[in-house]
Amino acid sequence: MGGWNQSQAHTQFVVDIADFGMNPPAGARGGPLHQGHFEGCDVEIENSVPQQPGRARFAGHQLQVQPHRTPNFGYGQAVLYDRKTSVKLGASDPRHDGQAIPVPAPYFAK
Repeated sequence: MGGWNQSQAHTQFVVDIADFGMNPPAGARGGPLHQGHFEGCDVEIENSVPQQPGRARFAGHQLQVQPHRTPNFGYGQAVLYDRKTSVKLGASDPRHDGQAIPVPAPYFAK
């Protein structure tokens, strides 16, 4: 992932996890949104995002629905580490190839 959408996609993923309580796989699918400029409230959103609750979060924006798998939105993988439980949760964006592979716990190391 890189370019214009990188900061937008990273922010959306963190907001989905921290503010909306999604787990990493849900956050990876959570609402691809893109704005290709700095002005206005018009944004592109993928047609895979359902009306409720997905698109409802963007009330007040002018949504331009785009076809699924549009490269404007970027793609990503992530691993979230829960310090309380020592559990690692992986997520891979279902719109693209790739995988999230957590580093094994030390007891698996030789």
